[in-house]
Amino acid sequence: MKNKFIELIKSKLGCGYVYGTQGEVMTKGLLNTLVNRFGRSHYYFDGYSAEKWLGKQCFDCSGLIVWALEQLGLIRTDLTADGLYQLCEPVQKSKLEVGDLVFYQNSNGYKNHVGVYIGNGRVIHARGTAYGVVETEMFNNFTAFGRLKVFPQEQKPHWGEEPYSYLSARIVIHEKRFDDKISRAETFALLAQLQSQIDELKK
Repeated sequence: MKNKFIELIKSKLGCGYVYGTQGEVMTKGLLNTLVNRFGRSHYYFDGYSAEKWLGKQCFDCSGLIVWALEQLGLIRTDLTADGLYQLCEPVQKSKLEVGDLVFYQNSNGYKNHVGVYIGNGRVIHARGTAYGVVETEMFNNFTAFGRLKVFPQEQKPHWGEEPYSYLSARIVIHEKRFDDKISRAETFALLAQLQSQIDELKK
C-alpha cells in the first residue's frame, strides 16, 4: 500500500501549486472562488501569480498527500499539514523511511508545510505557487517527521508458514515436489507421515 502511495505522489510531479486545491484543474472561475474564500494574498505575488497554473491539475502541500490517501481509500477528509501530522507516529530524522512525511513547523510547533520523503535525502512536495509539485533535497526547514498510521500493517508470516524450497527435482511426497515452496508446517506434517509409514513397515 505504501508503494502505491509513493507512485501516486510521484505521478504528480510537474503539477501546479495553488493554495486550497486538492487535484482540481485550475480555471479562472475556480481561482476567483479561492481568492474570495482565502484572500488575494495567497494567489497574487510580486511578478507572478497562481494564474500561471491555469489549465493544470493543482495541489497545495497537504492537498497532494490527502489526494493520494483518498485515492487509496485510507482517509475521507480534508486535512492541513498540521492535521496530517496528527495521523503520524513521530519519528527521528535518522529513522526516516520512504513514504514518511516531513514537515516545516513554526516556533509553536504548528506544522505549516509537508512533503513526502522518497529516500536518499529527497522529498516530493507541492512547494509553492512559484514552483508547483517538485522533487528537492530535504531542506533544513524540515524539522518534524512522522510515519503515517493509516497504512494497513504488513503481517509477517508465522514461523510455520515461511516458505522453504528444496533441491531435489524428482522426489514427490503426496504430490508435493521437494523443489516446490512449502511451509515449515507442511514439511513437519509430511515428515511425520513418512515416519509413521516407516514405523508401520518395521512392525
